Amino acid sequence: MTMLAVERKVASSTQNQTLSALLFLYSRVLKVKIMIDALRAKTPEQLSEAESRNRSKLSFDR
Repeated sequence: MTMLAVERKVASSTQNQTLSALLFLYSRVLKVKIMIDALRAKTPEQLSEAESRNRSKLSFDR
């Protein structure tokens, strides 16, 4: 999990899906209780449409 986040820099949704898949595999398929000491990745904060337009305009003005 750490490799995905640090080295591969995958999206937070990919990290969360990987964690969910591992938890499902161990709990439902293998019937093994495990404790994974991992935090769910946070999705980045979305810009409002107006902020997004302003930032786009600024980058084109440079």
